[in-house]
Amino acid sequence: MKKAKQAERSKWFKLQAKTYCDKNGWSYSTEDEAEALCMLDALRIMNEPDHAFDRGRSFQQENFL
Repeated sequence: MKKAKQAERSKWFKLQAKTYCDKNGWSYSTEDEAEALCMLDALRIMNEPDHAFDRGRSFQQENFL
């Protein structure tokens, strides 16, 4: 029973990762690669406060163009 729940959770996380990558315009070859890109982004946000600030600034600049 736990294995089924784990598989469902994994599938859900991979879908969320693909959606996040698509939203940010990141290309990926596999679901695992999309998941890894999201993990790297999360680590950068946690360890590099300027990264999150810069991402917000570039998003605002793109919207003004």
